[in-house]
Amino acid sequence: EEFIQFVEPSEEELLNRIEYDMDEQDVTWLNEINKTRVKNGFDIIEPLFFERIMDKLEKEWFELNKNLPPEKSEPQSEDSVCEICNNGECENSNAIVFCDGCNIAVHQDCYGVPFIPEGQWLCRKCMISPEEQVSCVLCPNKGGAFKQTDFNCWAHLTCSLWIPECSQANIVYMEPINNIEKIPRSRWSLLCYLCKKPTGACIQCSKKLCCTAFHVTCAKAAGLYLELIKNGGMDNIECIAYCDKHTPTVNKVSESVRKYKIKCSKELAMINKVKRKNLSNKIRNAYITNKLFKGKWVIPKAIVEKIIHASCDEHDEQQKRQFIIDVAKYWCLKRESRGGASLLKRLHIEPWSAYSTSYIENKEGNKKLKTLEVLATIRSNLEKMKTLIKMVVVRERRKLLLTKIQKRIIETIHFPISAFIRPIFYDIRRNDKDQVFWYPVNAEEVEDYYDIIKHPMSFDIIEKKIDTYQYKNVQEFKVNIFLKSLLI
Repeated sequence: EEFIQFVEPSEEELLNRIEYDMDEQDVTWLNEINKTRVKNGFDIIEPLFFERIMDKLEKEWFELNKNLPPEKSEPQSEDSVCEICNNGECENSNAIVFCDGCNIAVHQDCYGVPFIPEGQWLCRKCMISPEEQVSCVLCPNKGGAFKQTDFNCWAHLTCSLWIPECSQANIVYMEPINNIEKIPRSRWSLLCYLCKKPTGACIQCSKKLCCTAFHVTCAKAAGLYLELIKNGGMDNIECIAYCDKHTPTVNKVSESVRKYKIKCSKELAMINKVKRKNLSNKIRNAYITNKLFKGKWVIPKAIVEKIIHASCDEHDEQQKRQFIIDVAKYWCLKRESRGGASLLKRLHIEPWSAYSTSYIENKEGNKKLKTLEVLATIRSNLEKMKTLIKMVVVRERRKLLLTKIQKRIIETIHFPISAFIRPIFYDIRRNDKDQVFWYPVNAEEVEDYYDIIKHPMSFDIIEKKIDTYQYKNVQEFKVNIFLKSLLI
């Protein structure tokens, strides 16, 4: 039986393969470009050529980033704290794990990771929606440890733990978040004193008679006192939160609260300014994004020139040069609209592989790649060995056949009697279908047989005498045959 086994392609094979697939936006853009080219007397561009250029732009940008060292960050194992409980302590059974997509740090128990998988680990948001930003239904802030709700929306797990009406259907995996519909209308109407945004559900200061309201994530960002007490596990927790006025003395955060309020005020003023201009929702979002986005996507000219020389012949370089430059600009805008996410799924799922070669050698993905390359080499060597073995078997069989023919020729020349009587003997023995006379009689079964039969004979004895060339003439062979009376 034959089995089909998938062998992961090597880096060289992936480099030459077109992995980019056009979407509806690409089709619309290419149709508009082709209309302009037809008016100017140029040939239309095929979709395959467009996909090849976009694919090369992605991979050239990826290769460029590989030569850049990773951003310096604090050691995760020492200084990182859990995104949910804000505690950096960990145990063997409750370690802090880091998402390979967004790099958030969470405790196993806090986020619901009963077993740490081998290789990469992705949080729920990076696993289900890696390219699109998600919004929390309980607060206005982006980023953090997300989980899905029972009606397929997203919410911060931190928000659901501090809001008393919310709960988790499965305490082991801490998902999905349910009972959001049980949050009273009064909680939705509370206004956060930090961000001043009338969205989400707020909690209030744990100090008695204090009604100061704030979002959980706003309090975390402002450095307010948040404590999650686990009374034996995540199924019995107690959440405490204080405003800046009632925060314990050892955790005074007045300055951080003031800075956070200033930051939120600037963002709120920016949003109100856009609203006053009566811009549409799409233009408003683009305006805010451009104001907050510090860098613009610009691809180096050397990469564009390299793609032009590799993709165009001498006779059509002038026609396609401007098109490739336009595709490069379109690629920059598309990457910017996706928040810098790669347009190739393989390169987006493995963001850690964009490090330089010296850093990749210590990464699990590179080890897996090397292992696959070694296995591919071993497989190739085994296939070659299998072919050689088959050839050796065929050769030896032919040598055996040739040897038998040579033996038959030599036997016919030097021992003609044996060569003559051998086929006759085989015809005679074939008549004994029950094999009565094939082997000598057993003396234990017939005790007085050899006392009566002075010259015992069997086909086995006759065959041995033929093989050892003991018969000098046909008469001797005839005597042995008739001695047994086998012809009757």
